[in-house]
Amino acid sequence: MDRSVDPCHDFYQYSCGGWEATNVIPGHTETFDNFEAGQDDVYIMLKSILETVQLGELEAISKVKRMYSSCIDYDRIESQGAEPLWNYLERIGPWPLLPGIW
Repeated sequence: MDRSVDPCHDFYQYSCGGWEATNVIPGHTETFDNFEAGQDDVYIMLKSILETVQLGELEAISKVKRMYSSCIDYDRIESQGAEPLWNYLERIGPWPLLPGIW
């Protein structure tokens, strides 16, 4: 709430002004509410957790962190192109969509 505004003059500013003053609406969205603010906070915490290596972590946690790291390594992804995917598909194949099969 923005108690500096007369609710009879500008009810919207009176009721929402406090929230607007403390929450910046991100440029990537037209709307922003408490749920989206909470979701952004969760994404930030999750990113921090995934990017922090700790000794003695469970193997499953280490694997998730490695997978995340590989997914955001854009330079490596671009340099390898589709080759790793083709190799994987050939290993699990046969797939009629692979080059030379159909």
